[in-house]
Amino acid sequence: MQKQKSSYVHQDEIPWQNHPFLSVVKIKRFISAKDQLGITYFLATVAKGKKIDVHIHDNSDDYLFILEGKGEMFIEDTGVIDLYPGVFVRVPKGFKHGIGEVYEDLLYLDIFHPEAF
Repeated sequence: MQKQKSSYVHQDEIPWQNHPFLSVVKIKRFISAKDQLGITYFLATVAKGKKIDVHIHDNSDDYLFILEGKGEMFIEDTGVIDLYPGVFVRVPKGFKHGIGEVYEDLLYLDIFHPEAF
């Protein structure tokens, strides 16, 4: 078995790009399915006044850690929760969820396990 290599990159070296499925989300992708590490890991931003419609990930858990901003998120079994710096959210695969309100631009780390894209 081949030993994996470590990696190092500063976020400023990665350009913002459109999320592949959510038009209101911009991402900086650190790890993707092409890396074959079993996760997708990226920095994401959603602008004030935008929202992410309720949706489901059939094959991956979704983990979010809020770094900046404020908003509200709906999760099927929990209801509406507040998003603000320091909040960690786990959405199990198959659960409906979405960001319904963004009061201040949101910046968050987003991880899918297993990888999503």
